[in-house]
Amino acid sequence: MRVTCRVALVRTTASVPVRARLSRNGKTYALGGGSARAGRTTLRMHRVRRLTRGTYTLSTRVKGRAGVTR
Repeated sequence: MRVTCRVALVRTTASVPVRARLSRNGKTYALGGGSARAGRTTLRMHRVRRLTRGTYTLSTRVKGRAGVTR
């Protein structure tokens, strides 16, 4: 199964690490990450649980010079 979504990030000149979690009802279904540069990123997610149809929440953490932004 392939899932695609768009995430808007603050533009930055430096490459910053991004961590992501896909969840529903408090349970984690996938974890992953990537690096963001110029407001764009590609996340590679690893499945933790089997995905079924429904609505999920994608939570991201971006770590920059100022600290962590969720």
